Amino acid sequence: MNREQIKRLDAIIQRVQTEPAADLRVGNLSTGERIYIALSLSRPELLPFPFRDPIEAWHRLDADWRREVCAWRGWPQEWAHGG
Repeated sequence: MNREQIKRLDAIIQRVQTEPAADLRVGNLSTGERIYIALSLSRPELLPFPFRDPIEAWHRLDADWRREVCAWRGWPQEWAHGG
């Protein structure tokens, strides 16, 4: 994940927070991007199949993505490194 990608996804998260219909546009993203957005927003209904379980989705992400989710959720950064 690079800074440009995270900025683009963060802009989507902000848009979904302010525009109720914006969540309909996440379907065009990659699996990892959709997981990142769904977990960051605490919106499990946005998780892609077959990662409907938030725990399975969390483990699909690498530590960099998890760290960013932790930042959005206000979780401790060390949670990103857990197995």
